[in-house]
Amino acid sequence: MAMSDVLVIGAGPFGLSISAHLRHRGVEHTIVGRPMDTWRAHMPLGLFLKSEPYGSTLSSATRGYDIATYSKLHGFDDYVDRIKPLSLERFLGYADWFTDQLVPDVRDVTVTSVTPDGGGFKVEFAEESPVLARQVIIATGLLPYTHIPGELSGLPSDLMTHSSAHRQLDQFSGRRVAVIGGGQSALQTGALLHEAGADVQIIVRRDEVRLE
Repeated sequence: MAMSDVLVIGAGPFGLSISAHLRHRGVEHTIVGRPMDTWRAHMPLGLFLKSEPYGSTLSSATRGYDIATYSKLHGFDDYVDRIKPLSLERFLGYADWFTDQLVPDVRDVTVTSVTPDGGGFKVEFAEESPVLARQVIIATGLLPYTHIPGELSGLPSDLMTHSSAHRQLDQFSGRRVAVIGGGQSALQTGALLHEAGADVQIIVRRDEVRLE
């Protein structure tokens, strides 16, 4: 059975950043997952990131792999570090470039189980034979932990869904939609639904809505 010193599960911003640092330090490791899958498949088109553009940079051990450098190299003269929001499309383009440069060996396989085995872990995959890893880093992001309140969980899927299930929102054009929540995801989803032609109402458990 193959052995790895470190196995990183997840190829989103955190997994890619961890792998880049391990690679720089010469630590033998394997990273598995579909690069930026949550952002690519579960974020609505038209999304803008809440963080300042410079704050959306993935972490690397050396300079020259930030969003500003990416924008300069690719001729995006409209980039600024602050104030102007970063689009989802630009962020994904940057992440793909970062991956090509610093994490070129991501394996697109799905982990099905992680179990203790001696002094390490046995990791099984849906597509390949299992491997042993001395250390495992879980960087799967928030998608596996999406939550639907119990009061709503019994509603049929054509009446109630989680925001992460919708890449495109034009299917809601002409419909009345209640968005439950007052965070960045809820407010941007509400705005994008409005732009798509939906009649939107935001429902929150506080007196005012503030995007901080």
